[in-house]
Amino acid sequence: MKSVPHNSPARTDGIVVWVPDKHLFPPFKLLSVVTYPAGSGDGEMHSHDFFQSVFVLSGQMIFTAPPGDRLVVEAGEMAIIPNGIPHEWATAKRCKALQCATEPMLPGDNGDMAVLFGSLRDRWRKIRMDAAVAGAACDTILAEAGKNTPGSDIIVHARLLEIFALAYRAFRRSAGVQTGSIGTTDYEIYNHAVAFIRKNYRNAISLRDVAATTRLGVSRFSELFKKQCGRSPMKYLADYRLERAAALLAYSEMSVSSVADHLGFDSVHYFSKAFKKHYGHAPSVIREKQNTSSEKKPGG
Repeated sequence: MKSVPHNSPARTDGIVVWVPDKHLFPPFKLLSVVTYPAGSGDGEMHSHDFFQSVFVLSGQMIFTAPPGDRLVVEAGEMAIIPNGIPHEWATAKRCKALQCATEPMLPGDNGDMAVLFGSLRDRWRKIRMDAAVAGAACDTILAEAGKNTPGSDIIVHARLLEIFALAYRAFRRSAGVQTGSIGTTDYEIYNHAVAFIRKNYRNAISLRDVAATTRLGVSRFSELFKKQCGRSPMKYLADYRLERAAALLAYSEMSVSSVADHLGFDSVHYFSKAFKKHYGHAPSVIREKQNTSSEKKPGG
């Protein structure tokens, strides 16, 4: 069953589909609220080019996939079906679900959500949510999605992120991962290392220092890290320092030498050389642009 974005619900074979006419920010592609009568189903295998998440608000939804796998999703549970996975659905009783289509997510861009919407080793995944908390977030989405008021798109986006953050926490709990622990998947280890780098990037940290926080050997850690983001840990650190430098030069009053010192570079000369290699121009270019922009402001 296909649906077209519209503010009013569409009805097909008793199925009521509401696709809010809202602008969705990446990685979200489509949001819908679907009410299914008992005994409905598509009756044929199909797949999507996106990740499909189905949060059952009431009732029950059943998914099947070859060679006979079956996933029963009750109220308060979320099903996540990766792109390219053949499946069909059915409802034994009346069901209402919040559905969202998302792009596949990369760790470097989407953080923890990449665990759920990156590269799943499972055919699909079912997560038991905190029904009250997730339900409250859904209520806000439904209320804001029906409005044409300033900021409603942003609130819908924020609440979708909240629901998926809750799903990630629930997934970790179900996997037996303790709060504050590193985790066991490659991505969780990578994410732990990234958090350490971002917290300590101004200090003189080495590859061995970062690897030690993950309890892996330097060689294994380096291989895992590069597989996740395409860069070595030290290249990631260097790039992150330079990204922070560009932001400070553009949005602060700090001088080039102050930025270099603040970020832990040994000298202004080394900082300028690294910056030019990364961005193709000297750091002073950003500062000059900022000064020129300030001079053009009224009263400047």
